[in-house]
Amino acid sequence: MAVVKPTTYMNLSGVAVKKAMSRFGGTIDDVLIVHDDMDLQPGDLKMRPQGGTGGHKGVESVIYELGDETFARLKVGIGHPVDREVVKYVLEPFEPAEMEIIEDVIPRAVQGIQIWVRLGVRRAMNDFNRTRKKKPEKTVE
Repeated sequence: MAVVKPTTYMNLSGVAVKKAMSRFGGTIDDVLIVHDDMDLQPGDLKMRPQGGTGGHKGVESVIYELGDETFARLKVGIGHPVDREVVKYVLEPFEPAEMEIIEDVIPRAVQGIQIWVRLGVRRAMNDFNRTRKKKPEKTVE
């Protein structure tokens, strides 16, 4: 078991994944890719057993390098940009309000990864494919 954070450009993530698999061994069933997803609301998590790229260049690179798309993924919602270009949105640091959401989602993502490791992708999907718990709205009196 290894946790790998590629130091390559995101578009070359597959090179790092392939190298890690060569170094540490394992099969495609041992791979879980954690990545951002603009089609999910900020803070939402979605575990998938396999799939296409969803337009994500890093996932595209992994599929290309491994020659297989049957690896698990944990998608972390970041939502669509409202007032920024997509490239800037995904490359710039989070704004304070966005960072609060990310800080909330990280422990839940870790839990999802732990369940995937111990019990598999199906169980992790059952536990984590739901929207994040919304904080109650503040009312003004």
